[in-house]
Amino acid sequence: MDLREQGPGSRRHPWEVARARSLEKILRLFLSDATDKNLLDIGCGDAFVLRTVQDSFGFRRADGVDVNLTETQTHQFSRERPDIRLWNNYSNLSQYDVVLMLDVVEHVKTDKEFIQGIAGRHLSNDGVLLITVPAFQFLFSTHDRYLGHYRRYTRHEIITLVENDLEVLAGGYLFSTLLPIRLLTCMYEKLFQRNGVLKKGVGRWNGGHVISGFAAWFITFENSLLIALSRRNIYIPGLSVWIICKKRAS
Repeated sequence: MDLREQGPGSRRHPWEVARARSLEKILRLFLSDATDKNLLDIGCGDAFVLRTVQDSFGFRRADGVDVNLTETQTHQFSRERPDIRLWNNYSNLSQYDVVLMLDVVEHVKTDKEFIQGIAGRHLSNDGVLLITVPAFQFLFSTHDRYLGHYRRYTRHEIITLVENDLEVLAGGYLFSTLLPIRLLTCMYEKLFQRNGVLKKGVGRWNGGHVISGFAAWFITFENSLLIALSRRNIYIPGLSVWIICKKRAS
């Protein structure tokens, strides 16, 4: 979750739960045993995905960094989860076998240079980098502006952005059924709320347990199909783009 979207006492949005489960599935395509490997989550937010992935894989070391975290937040979290360390700067980070860059690149004005810098400093020679970004610039809305996004991407655009420095192993889209919903909200905004500022997000979700559980299951199932189809070079558009890549051999 983006720290701007945090809401007091709210339940996890089904999108968040499905996203974490789906990213686990993607990582399992390229990672069998992680007990001797290190994990880094760039822009970890409240560390929900980091916790989920660490609980599933059991990395030897799991770090998360987010410059918007306070010192109090990092210390409190590290006390609660001694197997995970959170940081609000990059000075304590080393190189990692798996680097997550989840919905981060769109926040950075110089996106190509940012990815190059992270991969160069923090991705090991045999490691993998998993990137997700919001899809399709025509869906750019006040919600994007509220979250500090500069842009959205297609699968081809994010691959083109990294391919000179990194070898893309796989990629595709997630959340296809949510795409028409976002399109309708963007159309409504352009017609009736051109100057509005949307401050709602996944952190304000208060759906019931049954509805939340079913929605998370359905979206996870859908994403599993999309991931499987992408492995066969069939790409169905969705609300998010993902790629997984590694350093090119020198």
